[in-house]
Amino acid sequence: MHDTKDLVKAPRFMAKLRNKSSDDVQAVVKLVYNYNGAYGSATHEFLHRLGLAPCLYSAVHLHHGLVMVVMEHLAFREGIGGWVELDTFENRVGDKAVAVRKKLEEIIDCLQGQKMVHADLRPKNIMVNVDG
Repeated sequence: MHDTKDLVKAPRFMAKLRNKSSDDVQAVVKLVYNYNGAYGSATHEFLHRLGLAPCLYSAVHLHHGLVMVVMEHLAFREGIGGWVELDTFENRVGDKAVAVRKKLEEIIDCLQGQKMVHADLRPKNIMVNVDG
């Protein structure tokens, strides 16, 4: 999954999580750098409970600010739909993406109401669920 041409994105990899009670789960492992070695797990989990973020399986501080984040894989399948990055969505639909930006403002207001912050809210980190 890691695209060496896109240096803005954190290195990320696909993984299968073994589950004894059911099928293996597809996950994304991404390596992020934060000066204090923290990841906004509480914010991520809050957004997940609202249906606005993938399931966070793990966020582990590895070394000097490097954090390994393991989360649910959100996929897109041509002709069926699924998840795409906000900037990809905006490039495809243009002005129709205004409603998504408006919803994003509501989500930010909700986070602020909870005294929470998303420290890396940018189009490459925002996924839009589309169909067809």
